Amino acid sequence: MQRAYVIGSPIAHSLSPAIHNAAFAALGIDASYEAVEVLPADLGDWVARIRGEGLLGFSVTIPHKERIVAYLDQVEGDAQHIGAVSAVVVSRPGSHPGTMPGALVGTSTDVPGFRRSLWEEARITLQGQRVLLVGAGGAARAIALVGLQDGAGQLWIANRHEDRAQALMADLAPRGPETATEALPLVGERIREVLRQATVVVNATSVGLRSQESPLDLVG
Repeated sequence: MQRAYVIGSPIAHSLSPAIHNAAFAALGIDASYEAVEVLPADLGDWVARIRGEGLLGFSVTIPHKERIVAYLDQVEGDAQHIGAVSAVVVSRPGSHPGTMPGALVGTSTDVPGFRRSLWEEARITLQGQRVLLVGAGGAARAIALVGLQDGAGQLWIANRHEDRAQALMADLAPRGPETATEALPLVGERIREVLRQATVVVNATSVGLRSQESPLDLVG
């Protein structure tokens, strides 16, 4: 039986195993998909251990999307631009020119996934929008790239640690030179001003993952 996984911490909330195992069954694929709790300190050892025959690949979620890059053989597509990976596939003969079969190749499904869900669920794109992005991790990097690629009029990135938001902006701003950009902290008068101006607000933090909490103080 072939093997596939989703890794993260926390991971018990993930619906991915139910979705993927149902798809495997419907398609007659002899494979299993399992959610695995992997702590940041154990990430390298886990990747080394699961390599081998029968591995299809694995999905990557909080907090590993950026860290996983160091343990892969190749990163492709938008994942190269954002420095974050959401899916890892095993290279097959001819599937990735220049890469040995069995190599682990990282890609980003977050970029096309966010763009598609934004259109399907809200019937909008980020073109011309004033976007407030909360968070500066791997998922935030993918969403920021969508905003820059699609021509957002303004992109604000707010994060608890403002230096991370500034670093993200510095990395990606050249991808959308026509978009005005600003990094800012999560607290203070400036974030309240931005909230009043934003036309789209995206939460890319882990806050609210298992609750109805918001990373922003919406009072006042």
